Amino acid sequence: GKGGKGGKGGKGGRGGHGGHVTAVAASSDGRLLATGCTDRLMRVWDTRSMELIKALKGHRDVVSGVTFRPDSRQLFSCSYDRTVKVWNAEIMAYTETLFGHQSPVMGIDTMSRWERAVSVGSDCTCRVWKVVEESQLLFRGQSLSIDCVAHLNEELILTGAQDGSLAMWSTKKRRPLFVASRAHGRHLPEAVPAPWISSVSCVRRADLVASGSGSGGLCLWRFNQRKPVLSRLLSIPIEGFVNGIAFEASGQFVVGTSAQEHRLGRWERQAKARNQIQLYSLREADLFDAYPERGESVAGRAPRHGE
Repeated sequence: GKGGKGGKGGKGGRGGHGGHVTAVAASSDGRLLATGCTDRLMRVWDTRSMELIKALKGHRDVVSGVTFRPDSRQLFSCSYDRTVKVWNAEIMAYTETLFGHQSPVMGIDTMSRWERAVSVGSDCTCRVWKVVEESQLLFRGQSLSIDCVAHLNEELILTGAQDGSLAMWSTKKRRPLFVASRAHGRHLPEAVPAPWISSVSCVRRADLVASGSGSGGLCLWRFNQRKPVLSRLLSIPIEGFVNGIAFEASGQFVVGTSAQEHRLGRWERQAKARNQIQLYSLREADLFDAYPERGESVAGRAPRHGE
């Protein structure tokens, strides 16, 4: 949400946001929470006292994504200003800016033991940033803006795009391993554009991933790296835009956040939807009872040579 005093404040207090919150991330130990906002600021909060530690300035446009590197206080943010910034959340200080995207950066994630992050943007690219080496890897393979990204492990990356596709990438190859087109649009006529993929998440170092959209709710998938192929396990109906997904570490639960509007814009409003957070058990018995139609395949393919 937005509002509250101290939206532009510096340190301490219960200062609120001066605009709409676009992104949230927690540190591995759960003690820090970072939020991105349309007011161009990133804020870091103490989860125990529920107080603002500091509002970090530097971006020149909407802060569209934030993420902590696991087991560290290194913090990454991305913005519509086409940059990725690196911060030290131990001392609440700016470290450096990473340039490369040619248009707004829409999402960011990090997982690596090394100082690396992966970002996606409306320039239809996915970029892996090697901070120490001062270099980047560039990946292309989806036709419209790539809005969301999540690490499956140190090598595999899942992205979702406005063309309705899900793509699985390897840092060892420049083209996607597999692309699931119209991932949330199987029920729609071919002439109707597939729903945007608005969020993705992965169970780290496993094979279970999830995607959300503004039509079709939340989908669970299994990735088989040997083939490689994404297989749909089930769809959980959720009305509204699924703007965020997070798995519990062991994969026993998944949390979905839904709203009447997309997290990054007011292009469409679903008046019947509720702004809410929903928790789902992923234990096998619970899944089978709640969703008898499961284990379906999805239309997709590995890119051909030269594409």
